[in-house]
Amino acid sequence: MEKNKMKYRFLGQPDEIFPELEHGKIYNLKVVTRFWSKKPKIIRPFGCPYRNWTTFYQNWRPITMEMVRLENRGLDNERK
Repeated sequence: MEKNKMKYRFLGQPDEIFPELEHGKIYNLKVVTRFWSKKPKIIRPFGCPYRNWTTFYQNWRPITMEMVRLENRGLDNERK
């Protein structure tokens, strides 16, 4: 099963393998799984396997249009 490219917010902390990742920044990732393995793997823009989806979601949050609207609404309220 292959997922299309999608935007994800990085929730983890940079480490020695990927020091360029910034906490809170949104990245356009392509994440795949294969039918013989349920383990997710980021294949673009860099390669990074995860043990399971729980571990993946501890480090990444999918960004939906609804989330963007809520964040923008929060920013508008802060400006007032």
